[in-house]
Amino acid sequence: MIAERHGCHAVLLYGSRARGDHDITSDHDLFGLRDEGPALHEVFTWRGAAIDVFVESEAAVAGELGPELMRLHGAVVLHDAHGRGAALLERVAAAYARTPAPATATEAATLRAWADKMLARLADPDPVLAGLRRAELLTQLIEIRCALGGRRWSGPKAGVTWLRQHDRAVYDAYIDALDPVATPAALERLVAQVFATPAADGDGSAG
Repeated sequence: MIAERHGCHAVLLYGSRARGDHDITSDHDLFGLRDEGPALHEVFTWRGAAIDVFVESEAAVAGELGPELMRLHGAVVLHDAHGRGAALLERVAAAYARTPAPATATEAATLRAWADKMLARLADPDPVLAGLRRAELLTQLIEIRCALGGRRWSGPKAGVTWLRQHDRAVYDAYIDALDPVATPAALERLVAQVFATPAADGDGSAG
């Protein structure tokens, strides 16, 4: 269906459905590759299933693989008319195997300065702005923890799973900070825990 709909010669299933850790509410994340054309993102429901599709051209995947393509690690080939989908996955696997370097001291200091600035902005008198900044801080901190520890970011679901299994101090701090009645002190403790020295271990991926 995706191949015909968007002229794709390769269609890949990635994410939780490909990994096998999905639940009944999980999307079917699809990546389509076509000879040419603009990037495309489409979300729709088909036969009761939630479909989330990204389509890229050959030119878009020809260079260095960015984070948006690294999410294809572990993907399953659904359609591959010319073998280029499998070839792309081989490149992704090779890049994924190279463990990212932990953030430098300068990068870590910059990230901490940003987090402290966001903490200060939680006191904004406009409750909408304060709430949006709180949400942004909570969202970004998990990815920052991965960068500090030299672990590859693969998305929030995989990231939370990794924290729960390997980084309980940060995971527990998240539980406290996400409480609907969490105080600013709970968020400050989360920030402090995120920037505590992480262990650069595992396979280099944390989500």
